[in-house]
Amino acid sequence: MKYNFSNPKPIFSGFEDLAFQVGDPNVDKEIGRAMGAFDALEKSGNFTNTINPNELTQFPVGIRQTESNVEYGIVITKAVFTPQYALINAYARVVTPQAGTDSGKKTLYFGAEGIKLSYEGKIVGDAKLSLIGDVNMIFNKNQWMLTLEGGLIDTNNGQSTNDKTYLVMDCNGVKELSLKGNVQISRELLVPIDANGNVGPNEIQSPTDKTRTIPNRVRGDFAIKSSNWNDLLVKVNLTDFAITSQVESSDKGFFSFFVNEAILDLSDLRTDSGVVFPQKYEQEGYLISGVESWRGIFVQSLMVGLPEEFKKSDQPNKRITLEAQNLLIDSYGVSGSFSAMNLFPLEQGITSNQNA
Repeated sequence: MKYNFSNPKPIFSGFEDLAFQVGDPNVDKEIGRAMGAFDALEKSGNFTNTINPNELTQFPVGIRQTESNVEYGIVITKAVFTPQYALINAYARVVTPQAGTDSGKKTLYFGAEGIKLSYEGKIVGDAKLSLIGDVNMIFNKNQWMLTLEGGLIDTNNGQSTNDKTYLVMDCNGVKELSLKGNVQISRELLVPIDANGNVGPNEIQSPTDKTRTIPNRVRGDFAIKSSNWNDLLVKVNLTDFAITSQVESSDKGFFSFFVNEAILDLSDLRTDSGVVFPQKYEQEGYLISGVESWRGIFVQSLMVGLPEEFKKSDQPNKRITLEAQNLLIDSYGVSGSFSAMNLFPLEQGITSNQNA
């Protein structure tokens, strides 16, 4: 018994509910201040290679770096000098390539206040700049949404007080990114299922607004630390799922996918060594930009439930499952193959309650 999956049909985004989200005015104000600070820095041209407390005489002053087509920037807007150190206020900006936007880019803003800078030119402790507000990024032909969880600047200590998304800076610029969030996949492609393989509800209650519901999507949560935005390769806890086109085919059953291990690949520099691409990817030119530029979810290990039409006479209400490896979920849909032999003796197999 051998199965192959491929679903390369055009798919709508399925993220229309984002248009109804109400923004946080405090977040909008803080982002506005960050944008204003960087605009002023660009106009003044007051850039430096390192943050030196002895040179903090004119504001704003900042650092700008570009690596792997991603721009990283730091701007210092204020400094208060004490006998032991200088207390500085800073914003950071990360500008990433983002297909589908008017500018072709997506800008993230971070901020912190009261960062301690010694007179020897070193940051005292870790300077964590919190991502200002949650950020949604649509990608993979508008079928996927990446959400980074942010917040506001804590004016009590100037740093992040939680383990959500933040940026660590030193005197030379951006040192490290710590990202916490999730990736969601459009219901036009996949739908969540429960432990028994039953399709879940179309909508669930919003975790941030109890007065409204949101689409129930397949989702994977993650947390990662990286020094390079373009080199994100991280394990995710992915929702069990079924393929939407199979579920919607009322005259046929659908396969259920129960994920054990999955890796979210957002790296433009490398791909997990375990990824196995179907032959069709080479034939159709899906990898023309290079294997390392592939983006998607690689499911290393999973259990696959056969359509409910396949049953055993001694367990007619239980789906037959088998182990599988190497399933790809990307902008072309769901791809992979698996095979099994001797799942059950022929005399135990039934395809209906009437043992037809």
